[in-house]
Amino acid sequence: MTCQSPAFGGFQATTEPPTDAKAFDGMLLTLVAEGMTDPTPVRVVIKEPVHSMRDWLIADAVLQPKGKGKQTFTLLLKGRPVINMPPTRVVEKTVTNDVAGVSFGLTVTAANPVKWAMGKDGSSVEFCVTDMKAALPVAGDDQIEFMREAYAELMEGHAYSDPLLVLPMRWLAKFAPDRMKFRQMYERVGSPQWFEGIYVPKLVYEEPKNTTGAPEWAFWQMQAMKEHERILHWYIDEVQLWNGELGGIWNDDTDHIENWHDHALCMDDDNKIKNAIRLFCVGLWKYQLEEGVGKYVQDACHFYEEGMGNMGMSLVLDDGDPISFARALTASSHYEKWLRQKPDGAYEWISEFMSVNGVWSAREFGSNPGYGGHKYDIMVPGGYLIWYNRHPGVAKYYRGLKPDHGFHKSVHDRVTDFAAAKKHYLEEALKPVGKGGAKNHIHSHPITREKLYSSRGKPLVLNK
Repeated sequence: MTCQSPAFGGFQATTEPPTDAKAFDGMLLTLVAEGMTDPTPVRVVIKEPVHSMRDWLIADAVLQPKGKGKQTFTLLLKGRPVINMPPTRVVEKTVTNDVAGVSFGLTVTAANPVKWAMGKDGSSVEFCVTDMKAALPVAGDDQIEFMREAYAELMEGHAYSDPLLVLPMRWLAKFAPDRMKFRQMYERVGSPQWFEGIYVPKLVYEEPKNTTGAPEWAFWQMQAMKEHERILHWYIDEVQLWNGELGGIWNDDTDHIENWHDHALCMDDDNKIKNAIRLFCVGLWKYQLEEGVGKYVQDACHFYEEGMGNMGMSLVLDDGDPISFARALTASSHYEKWLRQKPDGAYEWISEFMSVNGVWSAREFGSNPGYGGHKYDIMVPGGYLIWYNRHPGVAKYYRGLKPDHGFHKSVHDRVTDFAAAKKHYLEEALKPVGKGGAKNHIHSHPITREKLYSSRGKPLVLNK
């Protein structure tokens, strides 16, 4: 039995589905060819028996023939240990199905035409079995990293049932259910029951006890601040790159960094967090953005996430810094391309899709962009300019858009009736604070300056 392959062709094969789980650290490949007369480069790729599209071993070799008849070539490939996924019983709602174990896949590609001998006394493959206990830590580390990389690739679309993420996690549920990074991810994706007998220990949070004598709100605020500081310092020490990136994908990093400014302003005596944000923003400006915004057309949300908001937020950390001010101005200089004024003086978006050069308004993309949603995101750098010095160049847009919630509402307040807004902010500041946040919310439970309620529910009378 033979298989004739053309130049840069070859053959593919899979092993029989396994009946149990074993650990392997290599492969012995026997290639038998007929009529080969010239040296022939080959590439051998072995797919792992977990995610069957993922490469396990790759080898490049040159087969040197001796003579013209049938010839045998033997290659020994060694690499990281891998443990195959055995047969399982898969639970899907009320139906249980038997699923075969995952086989090895093999691809051989040759630069020259080759007639391969197959079947009995032909090409064959054997796998090198190793100690399961010794192999498990290394194999587990590999699947953990593959799981984390898959999550990074898929989290934007929340595709938690994608095989790229599920297959390494199924393996970990089978062989390493106690690994902390896996346990955290398993609960993150909803603790699915992928097969019968799955048992992943639940993460249990033990609530700290307040033995300090401090009010509950103060104790819990300090607990939250300490934990935030620990996480941020870990990111800075372990993840941040020389160019400021935090993990490898600029536009996702910007979303995280936006939440760092509060911590930088209230718990950063050594300036470690501030300096990390500064390094990040310099990298954004130099390597990611063009004129302070994204380089290419995207929907408003993802266009904003390229980093334009960070150009405005830098003003919070570096008040009076001319470079930060210039970058915020530059990021805010494009609104005339993205917004248009209506006859009544109000402003509206031209399109949901925008770029540094303008908007994408062909066909339905410019027909009815409307208001609200993530389109307000692009106004963030302008909003920080208004916070900074009520810059008139962007104030007209905020007056015309009339936002009614969150950050944008607070900016709108500053370009309309700021005195009324400050009165409202004072009322908000006087709210009692409890473990879960503000109590007696002003919108539903008006309070007076004379009588407030503390976090313990006791009356607190203020001097007039």
